[in-house]
Amino acid sequence: MQNVHSKKWIDPEKDDRIKERKEIEFQHEIQLAKNIREANKIAREMGFQADYSGIDIRAANEWNVGLYNAKRDFPEVTKKIKFVGSSQKRNHLIRKAATKYYYESLISNGYPKKEAESASKKLGRKIIGNVNSNEMASSIGLESIKGLPLGLKEAVSQYVGITMNDKYFDNYGRVIENGLRQVKSKWHPEGCFNVKATFDHEFAHQIDEHLEVGKNKTIQKIFEDRTNEKITHDLCRYAWDNDNPKKYSEMIAEGWSEYCNSKKPREMATIIGEEIIKLWKKKNF
Repeated sequence: MQNVHSKKWIDPEKDDRIKERKEIEFQHEIQLAKNIREANKIAREMGFQADYSGIDIRAANEWNVGLYNAKRDFPEVTKKIKFVGSSQKRNHLIRKAATKYYYESLISNGYPKKEAESASKKLGRKIIGNVNSNEMASSIGLESIKGLPLGLKEAVSQYVGITMNDKYFDNYGRVIENGLRQVKSKWHPEGCFNVKATFDHEFAHQIDEHLEVGKNKTIQKIFEDRTNEKITHDLCRYAWDNDNPKKYSEMIAEGWSEYCNSKKPREMATIIGEEIIKLWKKKNF
C-alpha cells in the first residue's frame, strides 16, 4: 500500500458556501475541545474514527473544524474519510488489522500457530511503514488500497483518511513558526503557514481522488505549460512533483490550499480552486 499522499516540510533558517473556505479564519459552528479526549469525541460524533494522541489540542481543534466545514461543503468526499488524528496511530492500526488478516489466513491454510504469528507480523509491517520524520501530514484514500486482496482491503479500509504527524504537530507554536519560514522560502504557497492550510492540502487529495481532478485538461495544462522554476514562482516548490505517476496531485493540493487560505490567491491557485468548484458542482448539482 504505497500510494499515500503526504505533505512534507523543510526548515531552511462553488458556491458561496464553498468560497467561505478562502477566509483565513474558519467559519465553524462546533465546540472546541479542551483536551484530546474531547477532540476525539467531537470527531467521532461527526462520524470519523479518531485518535489525536500526541497532538497539540489547538491543532486537533483546527483539524476538527476543517472536518466540520468539509463535511458541510463536500459531504460525498468526507463519507470516504474513516480515520483522522495521528499518522502514527493510523499506521499502527493498519498494521494491526493487516497482521490479524494474515494470521487468520495462514491458520486457515494449515500453518502452525508460531509460524503464522511470525509471518503475519512481518507481512503486517510491509503494508505500511513508519511515519517519515519530514512528513507533516498524509492522506490515504480508498484508491490507495484497491489493489489489495478483498479481505485485507476490508480490514484496512476503516483507517483511510487524513492524519497528522504527532511528532510535528505536538507543538502549535513551532508549527506556525516553521510554516512561516516555509512560505517565505516558497516551499509552500502564500498564506499556507498554519494547521488549516495543512488540512486543506490533505483534504484536497481526497477531493482529487473523488473528482479525478488530475484528469481535467485545464489542470493538466497549467502544469505542463510551466517549468519547475515557473511553478515555484507561481505557486511553490512543493507543487512540482514530476516524478510522481500522479504528477498533478501535489500541485492540485497546494493550489487548493492557497485558494482557501490566501486573502488574494494568485492566478494559478485561483484556476485550480475554481476548477475544483466547477467539477464539484457538475457532479453534484
